[in-house]
Amino acid sequence: MIGRPWWTDIFVLGCGSLARNLNLVLALMLLFGVCLACYLHPVAGYFDRFMYETIVLGKSKPIEVVYDIVRHENPRAEASSILDSPQHLREVEPLYAIRPLYLELVRCLTFVLPVGKAIDLVSAGLILCRRHRSNRVDGPATAGGPSDVRVSLAGISPDRRAGRFVCLVPDCRTLADQSLSSNNDRIVAPEFALSYRTSRLPGLRCSLSDGLLIVFFLCQPDKTNLLDPNHFVAEVYRRMSLRHAARKSRPNWEETERDQTVLTAAHQYAPYLPVDKMARILDIGFGSGWFLAACLKLGYQNLFGADFGIQHKDYIRDWASDRIAISEIRSNVGEFLSDKKEQFDFIHMSHVIEHIPKHSLFWVVDSLFWALRRGGTLLLRTPNMEGPCANSSLYVTLAHEYGFAGSNLVSLLDICGFDEVRLLNFQEHSPTFKQRFGSLLRWPFLKEARIRHRLFGVNHGGEFGPELIVIGKRGEWPPYFDPQYR
Repeated sequence: MIGRPWWTDIFVLGCGSLARNLNLVLALMLLFGVCLACYLHPVAGYFDRFMYETIVLGKSKPIEVVYDIVRHENPRAEASSILDSPQHLREVEPLYAIRPLYLELVRCLTFVLPVGKAIDLVSAGLILCRRHRSNRVDGPATAGGPSDVRVSLAGISPDRRAGRFVCLVPDCRTLADQSLSSNNDRIVAPEFALSYRTSRLPGLRCSLSDGLLIVFFLCQPDKTNLLDPNHFVAEVYRRMSLRHAARKSRPNWEETERDQTVLTAAHQYAPYLPVDKMARILDIGFGSGWFLAACLKLGYQNLFGADFGIQHKDYIRDWASDRIAISEIRSNVGEFLSDKKEQFDFIHMSHVIEHIPKHSLFWVVDSLFWALRRGGTLLLRTPNMEGPCANSSLYVTLAHEYGFAGSNLVSLLDICGFDEVRLLNFQEHSPTFKQRFGSLLRWPFLKEARIRHRLFGVNHGGEFGPELIVIGKRGEWPPYFDPQYR
């Protein structure tokens, strides 16, 4: 077998070396090209450039003279709230003066180039020697050095209310204090402290390079004027009660007691209502008053209704003014019931609990438990998120905050102290032909949902219809009702 000539090995090695060197040459050419492009076409109105120019010129000129030069160089500089006075310029200058090598290179080049061009050249050249090391600070650290470094941030407005702050400071490890408040678009408490004292600040992002610490932290928005979810729900129903109020029907008792909804409710609820006709019954979110009307028809004497926006619902009281009292819910259900300890024998909430924010569920359900007498009953109705039209049920109105399946609704009542918690299934009272035909059409869809959940899901309640109905009783368990769950 004839061997390969020796010169072919040298040729292959030479080509490999040339390819590697060619890659290096091309990379350097690309890098130099980027640097040249950055130098010839700098970012217009780059704010840092104005600050570096201020520091370099300030070595030989008063700040007032430098201010006049820098202020009128660019429309952005003229519009800046930081560059609106020599005093503000002087206060911000320390943030940029901590890059001494950079500034010294710029100052040296000013002997042959204008200040702006010198800044552009040094900034472009730094692309070739950029070094970055990320260091995440998640907890306390100790280090030697001065006990406190304060950097003035007067006049800086990252975003009137909220925004990301970036600050360059001498190498410290912990952000101890920040006192930032807003007045129009300027920070009026202009200092934060970077301290060496032991303190924990999870999630502080830092970048450490050559003894300088770049601190990134977030100014949180002022939430004092934000609308709380409970107040949002109250406002939605207040407005709904005002809009088109004149067009809403105000049925009298003779019309109401013949209404099919009232007749059906009287039949469905009768087995679950108290035997004593003098029992105190509360309907929260009574709406058009159909449940109160059903209780009236069944002979109950002490009925109470509570709802948002009741200005145009006084006709409900007129059905039987000696047996019905209605009240306004000002902010949320928990606040309304907080002074009504053990006052009711039966509380009804139909399609109300889905309007309560998740973080307030304990507060509200605990208040229901608190307002019931021992042995009293709570009955809730809400859309079923395992039903055939869950998305429509959840998003049908602006004020829905949370959706329930049978299992988590039962669990909620159980962990709030209710006993004998179970799901109910109301049947239609004297269904018409149309209702029977509708039930027949819905049967295949409900059967398919049952099979699908049996195969893939975790449904424990066996309820696949559009609505959940749950009932529970207050026993001897002590109430959890406490403002900490608000």
